[in-house]
Amino acid sequence: MLPSLWHSLKDADVVHLHLARDLVMLPAAFLCLIRRTPFVVQTHGMIDESDKKLAKILDTLITLRVLRASKRCFWLTPEEQTSLAGFLGPGHGTLERLVNGVPQADAAVDKGTTSFEFLYLARLHRRKRPAVLVEAATLLAKTIAKPIEVAFVGPDEGEESEVRRK
Repeated sequence: MLPSLWHSLKDADVVHLHLARDLVMLPAAFLCLIRRTPFVVQTHGMIDESDKKLAKILDTLITLRVLRASKRCFWLTPEEQTSLAGFLGPGHGTLERLVNGVPQADAAVDKGTTSFEFLYLARLHRRKRPAVLVEAATLLAKTIAKPIEVAFVGPDEGEESEVRRK
């Protein structure tokens, strides 16, 4: 992936990275730094202060450097904003709120479809709340005359059995 990204970066105007402390996104962000390609990051709560030894090493060598070099560091929740502000230290001016990019759908409008289709595209982890989609689809099914279709795509990280149960 990294050689391909290296070549692609020469034509990129800006790169949006969903940053985590892992061996995929941190090296990708570091390549943006080396290549001098502007980038923004969104951490989704995955980067915060940690007492883990490996995290401290990564943070010192790469994570903080990447975050501070980003043109914007997007946060979604107030908790994430507080966490990032504490992690980055005082006076860091690139933090910016970015709301989810999917507008609220008007379920009352008949668009001529034969069913309502939902796609859950993420890991099935309690933090992602996949069971809530099942509950919402169940409630919606009681109020409309169309079938509801829900597709779950992503690895099980502990919630598959709960989703199947519901």
